[in-house]
This record gives sequence, structure tokens and C-alpha cells, in this order.
Amino acid sequence: MIVSTIVAETAFLVAMRQVGAGTASILSLLEPVVVAGLASEKFLVLPHEEVREYVAAKAADHDRWIGAMRRFQTSLLQQSEAQEGTR
Repeated sequence: MIVSTIVAETAFLVAMRQVGAGTASILSLLEPVVVAGLASEKFLVLPHEEVREYVAAKAADHDRWIGAMRRFQTSLLQQSEAQEGTR
């Protein structure tokens, strides 16, 4: 459990550095959520209540969720390409 937590935390920090986000500010935002989740002994600690809906949708129809994530990824790539074209 401790090892998986360390690995997940390291991966999170690496990802935040890659996108240029301030890891200290992001961690300070997540800390109260994680502490509250641990205090209530929840199995699944989520950063926002909206994420619970995403997890439920994924569990209900995995193929549909994958399709939605592919469309979302495509839209993000198109937005990124459009922004690069304006630079």
C-alpha cells in the first residue's frame, strides 16, 4: 500500500512538472480532500464530487466511456493545435 502510494504520488508530480503546473499549489488543493477521505476511511477518495459521476459512468458502460474519452482527447488535441497555430 505504501509503495503504490509513493509510485502514484511520484507519477502525479512528474505529470504536473510536464504540464508546467505548480505542484505545491495543486497538492495544497488536494490535501484537504485526501485527509478528509482518509479520516472517513473511504475506499475511493476523489478530488471532486463530479469525478464520482465519471467513475460510475465508466463502471456502468466501459465501452461507451472509452469512446467518450477518445472524443475528449481528440477535442483537446484540436484545441492545442489551434493554439499552436496562433503563436
